[in-house]
Amino acid sequence: MEVVTDTASGMNDRRPGLLRLLDAVWAGQVERVVVFHRDRLSRFGTGILEAVFRRHGVELVELESREGKEFMQELAEDLVAVVQHFCARFYGARSHKYRRCVAEARRLGRELADP
Repeated sequence: MEVVTDTASGMNDRRPGLLRLLDAVWAGQVERVVVFHRDRLSRFGTGILEAVFRRHGVELVELESREGKEFMQELAEDLVAVVQHFCARFYGARSHKYRRCVAEARRLGRELADP
């Protein structure tokens, strides 16, 4: 048994853990995938993943089903997930730009300090 985790958004289909899981499924190394909710695999692409699992004989076990959930509750959760995803991308880009500016300022400061 292996536990696969990702810290990235479920909207990101290039998460290292998800890609590693899919590689193992395609290689026939997986019998069962256990998740708390299906949307932990992918926010909007679970149908495709379920089809891949079925094709390779992999059982998908969901510990807590969301069946019977109110439409508005599910819509609200999806909207929150989309906003969180883009906020993380926006602030991550700003953070990267800030770090790059600080590094450049330090480099220039050293050049100015050394005659």
